[in-house]
Amino acid sequence: MPPTGLRKRIGKKIRRATKNLPRIFVVDDTKFTPHLSLWHIKTSKNRIGTITEELKKITKTQRPIKIKTKKFIASKKDKGGIGFKINSRKSLTSLRNRVFKRTYPFKTGMMPPFQAYGAWTGKTLKEAKRYGRPLNFSPHFTMGLLKRADDASKVEKDMKNTKFNFLAKDIYICEVNKFWQVTKIIKRIRFG
Repeated sequence: MPPTGLRKRIGKKIRRATKNLPRIFVVDDTKFTPHLSLWHIKTSKNRIGTITEELKKITKTQRPIKIKTKKFIASKKDKGGIGFKINSRKSLTSLRNRVFKRTYPFKTGMMPPFQAYGAWTGKTLKEAKRYGRPLNFSPHFTMGLLKRADDASKVEKDMKNTKFNFLAKDIYICEVNKFWQVTKIIKRIRFG
C-alpha cells in the first residue's frame, strides 16, 4: 500500500480525471484505499490471528521493495476498468508467491468472482475451488471501474503522464468488497 500522502495525491488525481463520468467505483482514498494486492482469500475472522503469524514469518526477513508504476491503462479485459500497471520485480513476485503459499490454506471458500468478469468456468473454476481464487493474477493498482469503456479510454489519456513509486516496507491484511477493493485495513505487518 502506498504511504498515506501518496495515496491522497493519487486519489485526488483520479477523482479529478473521473469527475462527472458515470462510474461503478473509483479508488480515490476516501471510500476505497489505493493498494497493490498480493493475494485474495475468503476467510473468517477467527483465522486472522493465524494468518498474521504466517505473514510475520515471511516479513521477518523481507527487505523493502521498490514499487514503480509503468503506465496508466484502460483495461482490455474488464471494459471500463482503469488502473496502473507496475514494473515487475523478482522481489515482488517472490513475496507474492510466499504470501499465496502461506495464506491460501486458510481459505473458507472461494472469493466471489469479480463482478466484471462473470462466473468462473473450466480451469479458473478448478483453481478457485482449490486456492480460493484463480491463479491468473499479476500485481497492479486498480483505480476504478467506469460504466462506459469510452470514458475509461478518456481517463487513460488524462492520466498517461501520471506515474509514482515508493518503497514498500509492510503488508496489510484488509477487508474487501465484491469488487475486491479495500474497505478496511485489519492488520499492518512491517518488514524486518
